[in-house]
This record gives sequence, structure tokens and C-alpha cells, in this order.
Amino acid sequence: MENSSQYAAENPYYVYILSESVSKVPFYVGKGHGQRALSHRLVAPSGHQPVYMAIRHLWENGLDFITTIIQDGLTEAEAFALEYATISKLGRRCMADGSLVNLTLGGRGPNGFCVTAETKAKISQNIRPAMQTSESKALRSEIHSRVIATTDIRERNSASISKKYVDPEYCKHRLDGLAKWAASGYSKMSIADLLKIREQTDNPAEIDNIITHKERYQHKKQRQREKKSSTTHL
Repeated sequence: MENSSQYAAENPYYVYILSESVSKVPFYVGKGHGQRALSHRLVAPSGHQPVYMAIRHLWENGLDFITTIIQDGLTEAEAFALEYATISKLGRRCMADGSLVNLTLGGRGPNGFCVTAETKAKISQNIRPAMQTSESKALRSEIHSRVIATTDIRERNSASISKKYVDPEYCKHRLDGLAKWAASGYSKMSIADLLKIREQTDNPAEIDNIITHKERYQHKKQRQREKKSSTTHL
């Protein structure tokens, strides 16, 4: 393994890249500690994740891969931030903007998760027959009937929300919250920068909430792009 070094006990995390041995093209970015970076070679023969499929593809073509630690001695938050920044810079195959097989953007949770066209086709192929059974059709009909029966509930909820937005106190509260959000500068920060701030702040819960909202927004925009792309190719 290239660039290896002693990991500080208090900061045991590192970020690494797997690259094709001949072309040196990176195909995976990961974060871990201990023997995590070395484990891929052991798991690849039976692993089902994209990184293991990529490794087997190299082996089948008489090639290999190299592991490079780009930075070690990190806290977990620092490792998350660097992993996110590196994946964003190199780009992912599933988003057609890079060479990495990573399905997420790194960091905490399924941030920026994307599904390949092959996986979508398999899911569709498996679900379609199940949706055509008599039991499935009867269940959908029952659910539809229940939704219609709750129309009055939806109307009452709508009326309650409309009433809330004409309440001056509530509107002032919302506007104050939006002003605070804009003044904080968090809205323009990347998730990688927010993860760094989280490590230093006395109120990590607030940063976690902001990151969650930004991840949801990014996931929503990604779905919109995928929908637009699929519509374009019809």
C-alpha cells in the first residue's frame, strides 16, 4: 500500500483511493481505519457491491489495482469531509460525471445515492409481475377507496394550514427563521464544510439538521434530473 504511515490513536481515520494499476484511473474512494483499505482484496472474490465487481472485472482482464491513502491521522468528521470532497471532485459513473463506482457522495448516510440503469431494470423486472396479480390489484383498489374516504380529513388539514399562514405571529416566526438561515451563511456551504464545522461547534445537532435538509434537497434535485433524462430518452 502506498503512502501508508502510523495512524495516531486519537485520530485513527484515513481516506484512500483504489486505482487501476496500469492506467492509474481511480475507480473508488473510501474512508476507514485499521485494515479497511486492505480488506477489498480479500472481499472482492465474493462481494456484490460495485467496487468488488470493478475489481473482479480488472482481474478477469489480467489487470490489478493499487491502494493509495491520500490522508491519514484524521478524526471521523475530517475523514467524512475529505471523502465527500474527493468523490465530488473525481465524479461518479452512475452520474456520468466521472470514473468512480461509488454509489453515494460519501459522508454520513446515503448522501447523493444513485441507482444504476442496470439495477433499475432488474427492480422493474422483478416488481412488474407482482403488481399484476389479482391480490395486488385488490390491495391497490382497497387503498384507493380508503384515500377517497379521507378526502374530508385532507380538506380540514388544508384549511388548518391556510389559516396558519394568515396568522401574523406565525408568518413573523417563519420570516425570522429564514433571515437567520440566510445570515448564518450555512445555506451556501457545502456538506464537506458543514461536517468540518460540526466537529468544532458546541451545537452539533443544529449542523446535523442543516446537513439533513441539504441532503434531502440534493436527493430531490437528483431525482428531477433523472426523471428529465429518462423523459428525454423516450
